Amino acid sequence: MTLLSKRKRHAMHEAGHAVFRVVHGFPFHHVEIDIDDGTGDMSNPGQVAGAGLNLGVKEHQWQITIMCGLAGEKVNQKNARLTMVDTLMTGYGDFHMLVDSLIDSGFNLKSKFFHRYTRLIFKEAHDFVVEHRALHALLTEALLERSRLTWDECLALKAQCTRVAKSTTKRKNSYRTR
Repeated sequence: MTLLSKRKRHAMHEAGHAVFRVVHGFPFHHVEIDIDDGTGDMSNPGQVAGAGLNLGVKEHQWQITIMCGLAGEKVNQKNARLTMVDTLMTGYGDFHMLVDSLIDSGFNLKSKFFHRYTRLIFKEAHDFVVEHRALHALLTEALLERSRLTWDECLALKAQCTRVAKSTTKRKNSYRTR
């Protein structure tokens, strides 16, 4: 895998996390990808980068936030599925946070329900990222260009994405009135 494709995958991954947090208004300091090795990170308010603890985000929303990273990598795939390869690649740290969160919620790791719930969370995250595909694309491109985005920069990209969506809707509606 080339460094460029690795960087793009990590940018898509981190953009997935950011999309969920920006749309739902869960602030963070910054989201970034490393220029040299392409790895990514999201820094939460009042935390050291990479600590990744849930700050005021309900447990289920926190689990979806984690899975949105993996979903972000698969935003262009229909019927995307979560595989063990995914969890061992870029999502390794995220998957461990998810498992810890589920254990804290009382899940038994050996139960079939645990695996079913994990797939359900991934599907919900994937559907969310696909729904917000335009914002995900803007965040991914901005991360590839700048390597680091602050909360305010992400909000500005969301506003830009919203303006484009509204102008497109106005154009579609103007054809209906004729």
